[in-house]
Amino acid sequence: MTDDIIVGVVLTHDKIFERYLKSCMMTAALEAYIVRGNPNTSLAQAYNEIIKNTTERYIIIAHEDIVFGPEIVDVINNLGSGIYGGVGLTSEHKYKWACSVDPEKPQEVVVFDGCFMIYDRNFGVGFDEELFTSFHMVIDDYCYYMRSLGHKLYIPHIPGFGHQSGPRVYGGRNTRTYSEERKKLVRKWSDIFEVVTT
Repeated sequence: MTDDIIVGVVLTHDKIFERYLKSCMMTAALEAYIVRGNPNTSLAQAYNEIIKNTTERYIIIAHEDIVFGPEIVDVINNLGSGIYGGVGLTSEHKYKWACSVDPEKPQEVVVFDGCFMIYDRNFGVGFDEELFTSFHMVIDDYCYYMRSLGHKLYIPHIPGFGHQSGPRVYGGRNTRTYSEERKKLVRKWSDIFEVVTT
């Protein structure tokens, strides 16, 4: 069943969305709530808008260049307790991807990459709009917050999962904005955690 799953996407490149994420959504019979991305709306604001305007328990928060197989519906319907993503870093600073994780054992990680997360409405937590005002560190902050509440983060096995890394309107990790947002994240969480980002 896909009645309790929706995809939430901040759209910046229509052609990339059509080629990758939308194509996978159609194969999996998933609908989307789309927010048109613009430099005046932070990612935290956009994600909170998606949460506010949808009712499904699970929101696949994904960049428009993410791909996955139709099995994702079964994966989500069989999740255990915890918070789930598609790419993450372990405590040993090793990347783990959903396409290569053991199907029988989700991989525990300390932070997700912001390209993909399975948001569970039952946790009742949104994203920090006040501190994170651009495109970066929103998912990272969510991960540290949930860990501070005692929740664990996992990468489940998702057949066909991938990130095509298309062009970015708001820039990558070598920008001043990325650096500034990362400094905010470190200030917020470094007293509790070793802060790592993807």
